[in-house]
Amino acid sequence: MEFASLEASAPLRAWIEFLRPERVNAAVAVVEKRQSELAKMIGATNQRERGLEAVGYLDGPSAEVQQLCQMAESKERYYRATDEARGRFSHWVSAWWRVQQRVPG
Repeated sequence: MEFASLEASAPLRAWIEFLRPERVNAAVAVVEKRQSELAKMIGATNQRERGLEAVGYLDGPSAEVQQLCQMAESKERYYRATDEARGRFSHWVSAWWRVQQRVPG
């Protein structure tokens, strides 16, 4: 699908495909407005990697997205889960780090 023919209501995964330097601002604007749909993508096994990659572009992740990207160090599975995530979802680490930097305390 060509960027110029993309409707604002097109599936979010179509917009995320345009998160490249020449189209990133327009794509990010759409992703910012549709964070509820982004959260569903992150929760879906077959779309998680692309959804997590998109999180790294957000200026203000919604509470729902933040919850999916965070895990407190005090949680029992923290270290094992982060190791698994790093191995399986290379983009997750970048998204997680960016959210951590924007979330207070």
